[in-house]
Amino acid sequence: MIVKVVRAGNSGSERALCRYVLDLQHDQQTLDEYEPIRRDAKEKVLWARTANTGVDHPRFAVQAIADHNRQNTRPHAVSRMEHVVISFGHERPTREQMVQIEDRLMEKIGFGDHPRVSAVHENSRTDPHGGYMHLHIAVSRIDPTTLKAEHPRHNHFSLQAEAARLELDLGLKLERKTLLPREQQEIELRRELRERGSLDRAQQQQHAPARQPSYRVAVQQFMTKEAANRGLTLEEYRQQREAERALNRGRDGPDRGR
Repeated sequence: MIVKVVRAGNSGSERALCRYVLDLQHDQQTLDEYEPIRRDAKEKVLWARTANTGVDHPRFAVQAIADHNRQNTRPHAVSRMEHVVISFGHERPTREQMVQIEDRLMEKIGFGDHPRVSAVHENSRTDPHGGYMHLHIAVSRIDPTTLKAEHPRHNHFSLQAEAARLELDLGLKLERKTLLPREQQEIELRRELRERGSLDRAQQQQHAPARQPSYRVAVQQFMTKEAANRGLTLEEYRQQREAERALNRGRDGPDRGR
């Protein structure tokens, strides 16, 4: 999967963004309701959902999010919304997998409890492979507790790292990511664990909410075992791996890992 944060629009654009994500048009007769736009056969919304809005249908969430954002009275030069797009190419994750992807990505950047709407769009339905699926998320930056606008730092790197973990956890295609060195080391180790079957065994021993601690334990056990096989301490093994990666990057050229 490929994750992208779309540049924020102008202040007050939350309605337009939510309507785009949900593929809705404004109903002039009833201001609280929105009706679907009829699109041609090239694109459609497969399904939509809302979270933390207090309403049970996405069509009513546009007004709910606008009301929530209005509680923050400070002037803003840019939108109070964040727009995140996750592309899957020809892969077709299940709805349950996409819900998990959305929830984990939002939690990672601190927006897990913020009001949001999301929808899965599909382009080029005439494609013999079934078209390209991408998940749009429109989430409010206004904290529901403090009512202050949040500006998550380094959210690009956080999203990329969590997307790589999700690819491993859900068995999706492993796409190249831009990662920080510490997270790059973690992802490489987890890939090795999955290839050897250790990651699958660790997953079977855990319930879904407790997966992250189990992975850390599995990674630590793997590194300890490899260090012992090489007759090294754990710290010496880490230094050796870092030196090997630096050497490989030098051989393969500057584009490796970008």
